[in-house]
Amino acid sequence: MQISQVTNSSGGILMRRCLWHITIAVASLLSVSSMVACSSKVEKRWKEEARLHDDRAVIIDRYSESARSGFPNSKIGNVLYQEIHYAPAGFSWSTPATEEPLSFDLMDGDVYFVTIPVQGLAQFCSNKPKGTYQANFYRWKNGRMERLSQQQVPVDHLRMNISGVSRGLYSENSTYLSAADVNDANGMLSYAPPPTLRQVFEEMQKNFLLCP
Repeated sequence: MQISQVTNSSGGILMRRCLWHITIAVASLLSVSSMVACSSKVEKRWKEEARLHDDRAVIIDRYSESARSGFPNSKIGNVLYQEIHYAPAGFSWSTPATEEPLSFDLMDGDVYFVTIPVQGLAQFCSNKPKGTYQANFYRWKNGRMERLSQQQVPVDHLRMNISGVSRGLYSENSTYLSAADVNDANGMLSYAPPPTLRQVFEEMQKNFLLCP
């Protein structure tokens, strides 16, 4: 890609590059139950650099259990279980492959954490207003995880700044992902600031992550 094609760090060209990665990651989680049988398990621990809304960078600890091989990454296979930890804030999160990590940030001493739920859009959007993001919003405050509404979350500041279940070229041998690596794994240019959640979801209307 020529530099002249990239209008700015939050431009549509960059955003379209990341859509496939998120869609594939969610699709892989949806297919876990049908592809787990008879597969040996791979345990993976790594450190990951998250670039925050104010351009600070923090290191989070990640752990996953996945099938030995499969879709979308033949070297890793389907993710069966995940954990994310950030010791300075006492933050801890885990899921049995029911959510796709999307964003991690720190504001006023609290952790803001966003995931994509693994369920059909119609089911998720039941009784929700048009334009609702298909996302789960959390805040880790005083040692407890709180569920937030979309309106309570600064979507213009939170970024897609952590890797999902499909880490691109990063196999089970990777023990550290820099912010540039995370961008690359998410289908972004490595040197670009991660896109905000508003940019991600507004560009993803045709990818079925926005309630109709």
